[in-house]
Amino acid sequence: PVVIQCLLRNPTNFRAGVEEIVACGGDCDTTGAILGGILGARLGVGAIPKDWSESIWEWPNSPRSIETLAQNLANGLEGKPIEVVPRLILPFQLLRNIFFFGIVLGHVVRRLLPPYR
Repeated sequence: PVVIQCLLRNPTNFRAGVEEIVACGGDCDTTGAILGGILGARLGVGAIPKDWSESIWEWPNSPRSIETLAQNLANGLEGKPIEVVPRLILPFQLLRNIFFFGIVLGHVVRRLLPPYR
């Protein structure tokens, strides 16, 4: 319900919609992702604030590699030639995933210890 409300209140303003839904609290990462996906599909990538997209650091991937992947997918579906596909550096990707798994596992273990909060 809160996603629908924020969508109806901010149908053309990506930043205001996402900021409003995050300010609601609760499971705001999920509701923010849902609203961001809907507004992004509706308004296009140009509606996403540049300061938000430029600060994404998802090593070893980048916003540019994701854009290239999306363009290659669109070209492939339309029968157009595909650009050079960016390769994943699998050893680095594996190290990154192990690192984040350790963080998640540490968080789970911490939640099991007193004072159980």
